[in-house]
Amino acid sequence: MSTKKRKIKLLNLRSKLTTAVVAVALIPLLILAIAIMNQSEKAIIETVGTSFSSQVHSTLESLLRDIDGFKKEALTLAVNPSIEQLVVIPATSAINSHGLKDKSIEEMEAIMEETRNLETNTRTQTFLQTSVTEFDSFTELIVTNLDGLTLAATQRPERFLSQ
Repeated sequence: MSTKKRKIKLLNLRSKLTTAVVAVALIPLLILAIAIMNQSEKAIIETVGTSFSSQVHSTLESLLRDIDGFKKEALTLAVNPSIEQLVVIPATSAINSHGLKDKSIEEMEAIMEETRNLETNTRTQTFLQTSVTEFDSFTELIVTNLDGLTLAATQRPERFLSQ
C-alpha cells in the first residue's frame, strides 16, 4: 500500500507541477493577447475615424461647390431682363384679364386650376423652358411676384398662389 500511496502522491505532485508550469506559461500569453486586442481595437477605430472624417470633408466640399454653382446659375437667371420685368412690373393686366382681382385664395386657385400660371410674357416662358434645358441644375423654374402669384413657370405648378 505504501507504494501505491507514494505513486498517488507522485502523480499529485506531477499534476501540480504541470498545472503550475502551464499556468505560468499561459498567464503571460493571455495578458499579451488582451494587450494586442486593445491596441488593434484602438488602431481600427483611429483608421475608421480618419477615413470617415476625410470622406465627410470631401463630401462637404463637393456639396458646397454644387451649392455655389446653383447659386451662381440662379443669380444669372435672376438678372435676366425678362425675369426682372416680370417681377418688377406688376401683372395687373393679366390679373384683371383672368378675373382674379379682389378674389380669395380659394377662388383664385379655382379660376387658375387649368394653368396655375399667369403666363404674362411668352418670351419669358420660352426663356424659362430653355434655361431648364440648358442648365442641368434645374428641373423646373417658377417665377412668382411678391404676393405669391405664379407669373411664369416651366411646367404646371402644384398651386397658383405660393404662400
